[in-house]
Order: sequence, then C-alpha cells, then structure tokens
Amino acid sequence: AEPVAVPTGKTLTLNLNGHTISSVMTEAAGGALIENKGTLIINDSTGNGRITTEATHPDLQDSPGYANNVITNKGNLVINGGVIENTTTANAACAYAVDNAGGSTFTMTGGTLTAAFDAVRFQAFTGDITANISGGTINATGSCIWLHAGSRVSNVEINITGGTFNDSGDNAADCWYAIHFGSTTGEGSVDENTYGSTTINISGITVNGGVYVQNLLKDHVTVDEETVTGQIIWDTDDNRKN
Repeated sequence: AEPVAVPTGKTLTLNLNGHTISSVMTEAAGGALIENKGTLIINDSTGNGRITTEATHPDLQDSPGYANNVITNKGNLVINGGVIENTTTANAACAYAVDNAGGSTFTMTGGTLTAAFDAVRFQAFTGDITANISGGTINATGSCIWLHAGSRVSNVEINITGGTFNDSGDNAADCWYAIHFGSTTGEGSVDENTYGSTTINISGITVNGGVYVQNLLKDHVTVDEETVTGQIIWDTDDNRKN
C-alpha cells in the first residue's frame, strides 16, 4: 500500500484524539505508514492515541537494504503526544518508529516512541539534520536514538534537553546503547572528517541503557552530566562500535 503522504510545502496537524492508526506491511520491500515531506504535527488531546506499523517481511540481514518505518521524515516533524510504535520483530535492524532523512528537522516535546530494535534514526549520511527533543519517552532494545553517519561530511545539530530513554537490550553483548552517537569506521565510512560542524548537546534527561559517544565525536558533544541520570560512555576505540 502507498504511504500516507504529507507533500512538500504542506502542513498537516494530526490530533489522534485517542484513536489508533495502524498498518501491516506484507511485501519484502521498504516502506512507511507515513512519509512526511512537508510539516507534520502530531498531537493527542485525550491520550491513548496510537500510530503503529508491523512489517511481516523485514530485511533481516546484518546490513539491511531497506527499512520499514512507522514514519519516514524528509521534512519537518513535530511530535507533541501519542504513541508511535513499530512492532516489527527485534531481529529487524531497520524498522524504526521515526526514520529521519537528510534535510529534515525533528522536534519531540511529548508522547512515546517505541521499536523492537532501534526507535529513532538520524540519517546523517544522506544530509544535514536538526533535532530538538525536550520531552516524551523513547523505548528500544537496540538504540532509542542512533546517529547514522557515513562517508559524507555530516553537519548535524541535536539538542536533547528532556525526556526518558529506555534501552532494555543487552548493551554489553550487542554494543548498542540507549543514545548511540557513532557509526562504523573504515574505508568508505566515518573518519576524523566525517562530523564536520556537527553539534550535540545533552542535558536534563533520564537514560536507562547509557549514552555512547564515539571517540571521533567527542569534540562535538557536550553533556551536562550533573543533570543527566544514567551512564555516559566516552569511547576511546573508534572501531569498537557500529
């Protein structure tokens, strides 16, 4: 089925008002329930509103060729309320609640985002991204937030000043953390030039599962550790994490 589309230049305010919007993706192909290229504002005035997606044939490879998302954001996405959940199996590495493409902006003040593996991805390898998270809850077994960089120079601004981030996975075994800033190093991937003018600021949050910062990113990240509840991992081995 075709996704619900918000076109470039258009603004849609969606008040869930306690209702549920759901879909099941049955094809072995990428897709999303909602594709936003304009401005999408999600509210839930009465509570218990939900947007859910399940993919029955996700790409289960270690390096998936396609993603199955609840929302693919290529524009301006604002989440003030509601539950946005991807119920696809945890074996699927690319099944996000929100997948933010290059050129997008992402704002979260409330609501809940949940996925069986990674919940929110920032595709820095496809373009510059701005994100502001001041509230709400994000749940995952992989990473609640993942900054996915690549060989292009990434100019990303991420400000996280509130919210709760719950990672229920085995971090020591799978090397993923609740907030994961880092991508694979090596030929054709990230190096000391990758992160350009990227800035990441973190304060006032509760983290169950740790905040991981790749060594290459350490000069781009500021953490107010006095106001952050949870572990901060400043890595010194850039080849250790994905």
